[in-house]
Amino acid sequence: MGVLAIGLSLGVWAQCRLAMGIESKAIDPNEAVDKIREAKIINPKCSVAVSVTGKEEATVLIQRDPRASDEDCKIDAILVSRTLMDRYPSQLMRVKSVFAVGGGGTGQATVTAGDIRAFKSGQLDKKALLESIELVKVNPLPPLAAGSLANREPLPAVVGGPFETQRQRILQHINTLAALGVNTKSFRDQFDEIEKTMVTSELRETGKKLSSLNNELAEQDDLTRQARRPFFRMPGFGPRRRAMVAWNERVQERLKELASQGKDISPYTEQLTEIERLKGDRRVQEANRKMNELSHTLGI
Repeated sequence: MGVLAIGLSLGVWAQCRLAMGIESKAIDPNEAVDKIREAKIINPKCSVAVSVTGKEEATVLIQRDPRASDEDCKIDAILVSRTLMDRYPSQLMRVKSVFAVGGGGTGQATVTAGDIRAFKSGQLDKKALLESIELVKVNPLPPLAAGSLANREPLPAVVGGPFETQRQRILQHINTLAALGVNTKSFRDQFDEIEKTMVTSELRETGKKLSSLNNELAEQDDLTRQARRPFFRMPGFGPRRRAMVAWNERVQERLKELASQGKDISPYTEQLTEIERLKGDRRVQEANRKMNELSHTLGI
């Protein structure tokens, strides 16, 4: 997108924010990625992930298009920020866009709501807005330890009763994420509800809630680790990635077989591309569902 795109895209920014009113919505990372995709800002072949990384702040991890210049990245950062601020006008005052290529070369551009307002008010023209946004090199940070982030400090106090150690570790996990600047309100609200069940002894339901909360925290770990790494790491490495590669090889073999029979395989290759995009966007459940559908269709 060129400089003209900034003017066109931001031209309705003020009206959009006013039209949305002051309704407060929790920032949903999957919804945020969908909004960015709908706006067609980022190359669909490049992965995008969103994480709430601080008070009124979101970090967007973007696999940098090899063809993109630094100015292209700054333009994308402005448009991504505008898109998210449109959706979450009262929750976001700052958006960090991290552009990275595997092996290094990470750059970060931060855009504030004030930057957008200054452009709208005429304090900044399009050129000045671009010049005010820096694409800075992100200093390497040590990756977080694999697995749960909360495993070194003394366990915090919780209500006595069943699942006590598990509840202590989950609360410690939440506290550790909060110390890293992650917005943990939704996790803490869930935990407080679980603590209340200790009085009513709803053990079966409590076990389910603990398991669900633990899974959500593990997903947040992945996003937090990515936000702190010096390079963008594509999701799905390790055993799961190897399983994905093996599945893909089976699909390719089947497609070669169908092609040799003179059959049209383009619908299947399009489905494969969609699955890869969903995996890259961390929409794992949707990707797995489509993988199962394709496996059933191809008979593998």
